[in-house]
Amino acid sequence: MKLRISIAVLCLAISFIGRADTNLYDDGTWFVDGATDPGPNPSDIVVTMDGATIGVFSEMKLYFNVPNVGTAQVFSIKGNGTLQPSLPPPGEPGGVFQMAGYWDCEQGLIPAVVIQEIALPSKGSKKGLLQMSGQISNLNSMQADDLTLKFYPVETDSVRVRVSYQLKATRDFCVDQTKDDTQEEFYAVTMLSNYLSSEANENNQVRYVKIKDKICSGFDCVTKKKSFCADLINQDGYIINTPRRLGKPDMFLMHTSPVPRNTPTLMVSFRAPSKRSIKPQGYVTASTDPAAQNVSFWGNWVDVKHQYKARHKVGRFRFTLEIEPPQERNCDREQ
Repeated sequence: MKLRISIAVLCLAISFIGRADTNLYDDGTWFVDGATDPGPNPSDIVVTMDGATIGVFSEMKLYFNVPNVGTAQVFSIKGNGTLQPSLPPPGEPGGVFQMAGYWDCEQGLIPAVVIQEIALPSKGSKKGLLQMSGQISNLNSMQADDLTLKFYPVETDSVRVRVSYQLKATRDFCVDQTKDDTQEEFYAVTMLSNYLSSEANENNQVRYVKIKDKICSGFDCVTKKKSFCADLINQDGYIINTPRRLGKPDMFLMHTSPVPRNTPTLMVSFRAPSKRSIKPQGYVTASTDPAAQNVSFWGNWVDVKHQYKARHKVGRFRFTLEIEPPQERNCDREQ
């Protein structure tokens, strides 16, 4: 018995070589480590299990035991609100996701929410799922105490997590609807990445399916949809000339080729608010820094209210964040 235990401990230790962080969770399929965010704006996450605090970390690293690959890091959760999935090798980490920011009538831009608390499960799922709960807040006007992150079993060509939460107002506030022309009233989800040139980028194109026409006759309506793509350019400016409501729930920050680096395509699929309540838009800030996240691509919640009262519901948000290997997708129209 002692020999068997020793061998098991040795195998586990070998699988964790190179991971100097604090292991918080291990079900044999998923592994979660607490770490220190090396970035410029770290923010602490209180990590709990069964109601008890087990640590405070500014980053949580998620590893998955990928079939035929081994244990690989597939996700990073940072307290500053940054969510970064990464495909197993030979994939490389690339762009990131952020949640829920808006323009306030009086205070200007209120940044994306931070992640204040994450509760880990005490045991694993037989289906290979990993589900966490938590709390998020923009430390100003909104918070959610019911964050749910549901991570699906990782495949070599897909990492995805389903996210849900209900934001409530922590004070009276007003959304600046003068930002409607640039589709910046309420950033439901934002994808951030880098583009300098065709020879230096993490992502190089945006894509979505838009509603072209809606023709109604009597009780029947026919909706015409087209896929739309816009190539990124390293100069200051908005990415999409005339944003239209989503015809399908998906928005893509594409990487159409595994060169110059094998970084993934990012995708968000909206469930709430519905696709018809979302218009995509993005902005590129001219840069020469290969480490700068100079590309933003977001879904604007066009049906957001003008004013919210303290302790009232702002909105229910449900969406899936996913990445896939670099590849081209068809475009009915290119800008």
